[in-house]
Amino acid sequence: MRESQNKFKKSTNANRKKSVILNVYEQTHFREMSRVVKLLLDDGTFTPVVHFGCPYPFLFQDMQSALEMGVVSFYTSGTAVASDGAQTAGPLARHAAACPGGFDGVHAGSVHEVDAEHSAPCADLANGWQIGTPGPGGAVRVSGETDSDETHFLRWRQLRAATGESRLQKRLGDVDRFAGSRLRLRLRARADRPLAVRICLQQYYGDGLPPVHTQDRYVLLSPDWTSLTADFDVPPVSRRRLGKNANLMLRVHFPGWGVFQADLLAVTFDKGSGGRTLLAPDAGPQASDRPWVLPWRRFAGEIFRLWRLKRAVAAMLRKTDARALLFPEDNPSYATGIPIRVGHAHGVPSIVLPYTIATALEPASVLERDPRHRPGPVGCSLLRLCGGQWLYEHGGSMMSRLPIPEALALQWTGGAPDRPWIAHSGDADVIAVENAAMADHYRREGLSGARLVEVGALYDDVLAQGMRNREKGRALLARSFGLPADRPLLLCAPPPDGHHRGGHRCEFATFDDLIEYWAERLAQVKDFGILVCPHPTAIDRHFVPFRERGIAVATGWDTARLVPLCDLYVASVSATIRWAIACGHPVLNYDVYRYGYTDFAGVPGVIRVEGRDAFAGQMRRMTSDPACLAELARLQRQESRRWGRLDGQAQTRLLALLNRMTVHDRPD
Repeated sequence: MRESQNKFKKSTNANRKKSVILNVYEQTHFREMSRVVKLLLDDGTFTPVVHFGCPYPFLFQDMQSALEMGVVSFYTSGTAVASDGAQTAGPLARHAAACPGGFDGVHAGSVHEVDAEHSAPCADLANGWQIGTPGPGGAVRVSGETDSDETHFLRWRQLRAATGESRLQKRLGDVDRFAGSRLRLRLRARADRPLAVRICLQQYYGDGLPPVHTQDRYVLLSPDWTSLTADFDVPPVSRRRLGKNANLMLRVHFPGWGVFQADLLAVTFDKGSGGRTLLAPDAGPQASDRPWVLPWRRFAGEIFRLWRLKRAVAAMLRKTDARALLFPEDNPSYATGIPIRVGHAHGVPSIVLPYTIATALEPASVLERDPRHRPGPVGCSLLRLCGGQWLYEHGGSMMSRLPIPEALALQWTGGAPDRPWIAHSGDADVIAVENAAMADHYRREGLSGARLVEVGALYDDVLAQGMRNREKGRALLARSFGLPADRPLLLCAPPPDGHHRGGHRCEFATFDDLIEYWAERLAQVKDFGILVCPHPTAIDRHFVPFRERGIAVATGWDTARLVPLCDLYVASVSATIRWAIACGHPVLNYDVYRYGYTDFAGVPGVIRVEGRDAFAGQMRRMTSDPACLAELARLQRQESRRWGRLDGQAQTRLLALLNRMTVHDRPD
């Protein structure tokens, strides 16, 4: 690994290109940063390097995409991607040895370089799941080590799914050992609020194959410690399939937004005569007996994590000889202040290329029911004493931007922004402003005018090209999706699943119900061609209701290519609404989660609605009355210049900014 890093650095020096590190913390970040990567590769002056700063769904697929573009990637995080891989079932164990240095070293404090030699194993690792970070109190204690030959049963592994669900899993062993017996699980657990928890026993063969047999038990946990027992009958199965031994997996699934604690007291199995205990209970003190221990332990862990993150970023800067750091946002949730401060210490400037529009109301709406962000009177006093503006009044009570241990740790280590509730309020040198409307927005938020440089956005050039070639683009859509070429186009961008993050105000009980209703309304639209563009985090099954009704779904298409071609854009509080405004297209903004954002309140061509009846009525009006749609389009064109610079020169302006920011060599 060290040889590959030295080779990378030597080749960079030989070509005399300036390395630029692009930081990515979620999938939508990677989508927008990919535009920057392609620009820098085409320009030839810079060497782009992608830094993945935390785990998220489909992380390794994005790593693979970066590799396919010929870009070196680094991964650092405060949580291990995988450790003790030999005891991990499934694809993690299969590829742990194949990845550089194993996975024991992939955590904050080390830099994990991904290269083409290891791209396939790393790409296979995701398999739809990623490691998740436990919330406060979420560290699971497993008690009762018995004989040494049974200790391999004692490790839980916490995983988080793309759906926002988390799970704890344990490999119990080969199915043959338990076949025909009754397995009894005894668990002592609690939650920070009532949680519906699914206990699942699965038999599977690994290698990404689906389970061959699954049994589920559902329990409702209260905020108090609850003792529960679940019995499972293990049926006999074929000993081998595809040459693989079947494994027995015990999994506990719970919502990712909840904090879950558990002590696994005992697992016994009975083959007809007596039972055998695999895990014995532990009489030691429980976490609930010492409620003050966990927050301080969390604080100490955060301090250690951020300290190691500083070391990791410094090592990455040295290995790449970076000349600039690019961020899609400056956000305390990702601790972006740490790499910004480390970059300043090494003479490396930071540039924010905003990918969305946000106010303090956005995180407050998402986090308002999370008790970790409700500090109470004592917590509020502590946050006020530590400095920083961590508190925000919302819904009649005070909220903290981060849970108290994380906020104090970030403040202590110098990575906290001046105003944590305001996006991009940290110490980045430049904020590359997208357009005049966003410049006004940033000034209203109180950001310093000296840091605001109006550059435009790379997607503006995509929009401009689409508007110039609108007829050709519409013909391409007609061929690709069978859309009628002689009808106006309705482009629909359904929201991601927000039920697990502030979706309690939504009138739909589940995301599937929401998508089903949305598809029904679109199917009733007449005299329009209809195309659905998926959110980057969506999974294919969410679009089955559209396909069943004959509505085309543009999977894999860049939304910025589609927006210029439409005549009506239907979305839900999406930042892509700015693109439709810039193109002069009317927008129906269905605030399905009732967040109440006011980002587009002054734009007459954006019609915001709440509630299914209002959505259906406004959809009917805009699609059945051509005069109404034409008037909205006229009003939208009056605002379009403020919301987008569609002159095709955003790439030129961004490259000029990077050249100005990297004109001086780094100090030794």
